[in-house]
Amino acid sequence: MTQAVLPQMRKQKAGSIINLASISRSVTGPTQEIYSATKAEVIMLSEALAAEVEPFGIKVTAIAPGGVRTDFLD
Repeated sequence: MTQAVLPQMRKQKAGSIINLASISRSVTGPTQEIYSATKAEVIMLSEALAAEVEPFGIKVTAIAPGGVRTDFLD
């Protein structure tokens, strides 16, 4: 999605990209290594992209919410 919208945002010299990560990027546990690694990558991608698109007036934000208790596994 980011790749699709960036050309238009660059033309406009404005825009915002919001990526959703997880607190699991830094707090992980057994059997969660792949999930945690991908969430860490979302943060790193966002940081690198923010530096790259800043001259175009584009803002990049990564949100990393904590866990949410549900009864999904009950």
